[in-house]
Amino acid sequence: MFNFKIYIDKIEYNCFVTYKRIKRIYIRYKSGNFLVSAPKGTSLKKINSLFVEKHDKILELIQKDGNRINNINLSEGTLISLLGNDYYIIYDDKSFFDGNNIYLDRYNLKNSLLNISKRMFEDFVKNKVIYYYDKFGYNIDDFPRLRYKLLKSKFGHYNKIKNEILLNYLLVFLDEELIEYVIVHELAHMKVFNHKPEFYLEIAKILPNYKILQKRLKKEGIHYEDYFTNK
Repeated sequence: MFNFKIYIDKIEYNCFVTYKRIKRIYIRYKSGNFLVSAPKGTSLKKINSLFVEKHDKILELIQKDGNRINNINLSEGTLISLLGNDYYIIYDDKSFFDGNNIYLDRYNLKNSLLNISKRMFEDFVKNKVIYYYDKFGYNIDDFPRLRYKLLKSKFGHYNKIKNEILLNYLLVFLDEELIEYVIVHELAHMKVFNHKPEFYLEIAKILPNYKILQKRLKKEGIHYEDYFTNK
């Protein structure tokens, strides 16, 4: 097997070629990569020619790859921002995070990134919830259950009946201080359930600059469609 870069409408993709005892070339697209099966001895020039010849079909393959990451460049060597910190993407046979770089499974880029970012996000959130929960002066026996999910628009939600905080995984793509605002916002609902003036007074006790963070959050936002499509 070998790989090379290919450009489709000026966008760079990785192409992995495997030679087999077959009579024709087969092209698949998965998680941002083209996987090509070709007869033994097939030249790179012939493979490239097929991509040009089947241009429209190639675009269809890309669009049919459901739940793909849209606006995040997952090319090897590029920087990706998680929790406000930049990390280099490196391809590997397995996915892991070593504190400096993010290693993605070259055959499953999307899920690799999701799994790593989810672990980072959950670890960060747990520590911050414990910290701010103590700042609020809540009883340890009332500590809320934490739950995470990919949400299409909401940043988070506090369920009073279940005493549960639900947070959007996509927050991981924002700066830490914006995530902390969302955490404080949801914890404040444990004292004041609705968005009354008293609610924001509780937030101000913990985050005096909350209005600035609130404006930034609304401006930067997180929208499911910016990261994933279901075509």
